[in-house]
Amino acid sequence: MISFEVSTTKDEKVMVTCKGPPAYLARIAPTVEGNAMTFDCSREQFEAGIMARQAGAMIQDALPFLSADEREFLLSGMLPEQFMKFMGKLC
Repeated sequence: MISFEVSTTKDEKVMVTCKGPPAYLARIAPTVEGNAMTFDCSREQFEAGIMARQAGAMIQDALPFLSADEREFLLSGMLPEQFMKFMGKLC
């Protein structure tokens, strides 16, 4: 997963800001540092999901309340449009 910073918005949503890409993508992925995404969940839900993921759960099981794009952001740091462009280059 990416290195990220978590904060809470005024309306109690979770905002995640990417601090850098995971090591396995650092050389081939687009620049992701500074990318941010807001999730419609509580900080407690988010942190519990991250802990489950760190304990070995698959991301879709640990964070089922997030969309596929949101989960991909946590894995790669890429925003949906960056991910689609990146995958287009690989295929």
